[in-house]
Amino acid sequence: MSDAWDKVRALYADYGETVSLLIIDAELKYREFPTIVLNEIRAFTAHISRLANHGYTGEEADEQVRRAARHIVRIKLDLHKVLCLWFSDEYKERFPKRYRNVPLDTLIIEDH
Repeated sequence: MSDAWDKVRALYADYGETVSLLIIDAELKYREFPTIVLNEIRAFTAHISRLANHGYTGEEADEQVRRAARHIVRIKLDLHKVLCLWFSDEYKERFPKRYRNVPLDTLIIEDH
């Protein structure tokens, strides 16, 4: 069982080091929590709580950890999708308005 909890700690470390930063980035860009990830966070924590409360051991415990890990991957993918959409909108809509008075065609970047 301690092996399963070591994996859970690694998942939470991944959440703290990666997912939470992506959530912060998305929140800053959209000025709201990315609701697309709420269901995945709920599912992730449900698998961890099952592991803690139902006394799973061995293969059952490993299966709950695997399922929780898949939700972490989905959270990351959803957040990357949200951020890619923001950058797409930034480039298509906001960039031309912001730089409409800057002659971008005259900027030459030489490769030396």
